[in-house]
Amino acid sequence: MQLDKIAIKLRPRGGYEAIDLGFSLAVHWWRSAFLAWWLPVLPLAIALHLGLAQYPWIAVLVLWWLKPLFDRFVLYSLSRQVFGEPTGPAELLGAWRQILSPGLLYALTFARLDPARSYHLPVSILERQSGSAARKRRSLLGRRFYGTAFGLTLVCVNLELIIQAGLSVTFDLFFQPGGDPLNDTGPPLPMELITGQWWEWTDSVYYLIAVGIIEPLYVAAGFSLYLNRRVLLEGWDVELAIKRLAARVSGAAVVLVSIAVLSLAPIQPAHAYEGECLPSGELDFSPPEEMVESAENEVWDPREDWEPERLRAMEERCAQLAQGPGDNSARQAIVKVFEDPIFGEQLKEERWVLREFDDDDEPELQTRTPLAGLGQLFASIWQLLAWLILAALILMLVRYIARSWGPLVRAEEDAGAAPAELFGLQMDPDSLPPQVSETALQWIAEGKLREALGLLYRATLSELVHAHGLRLNRGATEGDVLARTRGRISASASAFVAELINQWVNLAYAEHQPQVDALTALCHGYAQHFETVEIVPAATEERAGESAA
Repeated sequence: MQLDKIAIKLRPRGGYEAIDLGFSLAVHWWRSAFLAWWLPVLPLAIALHLGLAQYPWIAVLVLWWLKPLFDRFVLYSLSRQVFGEPTGPAELLGAWRQILSPGLLYALTFARLDPARSYHLPVSILERQSGSAARKRRSLLGRRFYGTAFGLTLVCVNLELIIQAGLSVTFDLFFQPGGDPLNDTGPPLPMELITGQWWEWTDSVYYLIAVGIIEPLYVAAGFSLYLNRRVLLEGWDVELAIKRLAARVSGAAVVLVSIAVLSLAPIQPAHAYEGECLPSGELDFSPPEEMVESAENEVWDPREDWEPERLRAMEERCAQLAQGPGDNSARQAIVKVFEDPIFGEQLKEERWVLREFDDDDEPELQTRTPLAGLGQLFASIWQLLAWLILAALILMLVRYIARSWGPLVRAEEDAGAAPAELFGLQMDPDSLPPQVSETALQWIAEGKLREALGLLYRATLSELVHAHGLRLNRGATEGDVLARTRGRISASASAFVAELINQWVNLAYAEHQPQVDALTALCHGYAQHFETVEIVPAATEERAGESAA
């Protein structure tokens, strides 16, 4: 790859920014991208639908399975455009051997359902790798941006479905008046699946249009992700910057060197000689032999005319040169910095921060991303739903705590006055007959089963409230009555209350009439647990009266 011919600006980008760049590439070179897709797809689609006219869904299934093959033509065309080598239809078809190899069989079998298919495709087409080398390369690329590539595939699949459904509904609404595509469509029947009547040739047209719109964008976005990964791995941006800098510097290098040499050359009088520094650090003013032998040059000793400060500065300079580069203080400080273990250590830290934009940047951001408004709408909706769900959970928690609060405040409730009414029933003992069980048995004999059960239930609640100190809040239920009676009465009495409540609930809410035997047993249970007199069954009383007579 010739990086100096690349048509995009190479720099490290985020995953979604690289996808956006890929979409921009497909839009910029839309003629090449869409032509590279439709050139192999259209003839094959026509041939398959003509050959499988009775089963168009099979033709679409074959085209769907061969999508990795068609993606190779799109990637080949876009890669040539990016690296400054545009190809026409003839060159594209002429390079079919290079496009279809290597790795086509692997792409159509094991890697057909690869969720990062467009991201891994350049390994075979551009790098020409296969086998274990290709697997290692794909693994290296997948360490970054694999999740982004997976999300790209998922989004593109949904966009294809949306476009296909939109085209189908639009065609049925505007070109087939009288129908209702929103209600007439439904899942295919088993016989329709067998005969293929659920899929028509118009559905194939909708599918090809949807895929033809989205697939070039999908391939371009995967290619952009691949280029971004190569920039991070191999520093393409740094390499390209160095090459451009070298190209700019090479033309002026000779001029800069000449200027530097001339600026550093000392300008001295013809007769002047300032001496040189000896290795010992002393300043030597002995002129060279050519100056002595030359009659034109007059030997001159600068110590005669120099000021003492200038002579002292020259001697100090010679002394510093004699110390060597490693002995002066600056050199020692540099060496000390390099010896520190912290120096040279590389730390990489990633964290989420809130992005802040200036007022001037916000309009540019909105115009650069057309779907920003739609995405903001969806984000607001999801945020509202999240708050509603949180509020519902808090209300449920408060309700649970309130209903569970009853046992904790039992002592306070027990200290209050006994209620005169509970569940809409009178709890006053004066409203009950003197012998509840006998009255209930008499009503049972008369066929008044509902009245007998209601009397027993009301009398039992009255006994629990007035005799055993039962207190219930306003929102209590029958289950709360049963739970609060445990520990206040005996186990057999609790069993009686449970059976009574069960019979009452079945009658009050389910309209199930109780059995006579069950009601008779409840009368005896009430007399046993809440009355002091012994109840004699009605049949026994009749026999006793006959014997007395």
